Amino acid sequence: MVSVSGDKQRYELLSRIGTLAEKKYTLFGTEDTAKFYASHGIPIKTLHKMQERKEPNVATYMQQGKIDLLISIPREDHNPHSKPADDLRRAAIDCQVPLLTNTRTAKLFIRALAKYPSLKKLQIREWHEYRQLSE
Repeated sequence: MVSVSGDKQRYELLSRIGTLAEKKYTLFGTEDTAKFYASHGIPIKTLHKMQERKEPNVATYMQQGKIDLLISIPREDHNPHSKPADDLRRAAIDCQVPLLTNTRTAKLFIRALAKYPSLKKLQIREWHEYRQLSE
């Protein structure tokens, strides 16, 4: 589920959201986000915002376990603690849906997901080995 405010951030995530579509993930988005990505050829289903009280609704889908990840990124010039944004993030936590709220983190997560679609390909390493890889 993707809810990204502002075209600047939507463009920043465009190629990564496209990657998810290429990997055959089912994508959901709030109305403006879904319109943006659909206009760029990415198949995405629209869900209504929680406060709209229409179905299909983000909250209902989270409660039913139909959403496995929420990328919720507020516009940089808006209050990230607005009631609708807080309610959406709170619902994700209550429904135990992993939540990403930062563009950079979302891009890195999607890149890792594309590179390692199965945990079977990941090797468990000791902590110092990971530190050596990043240096």
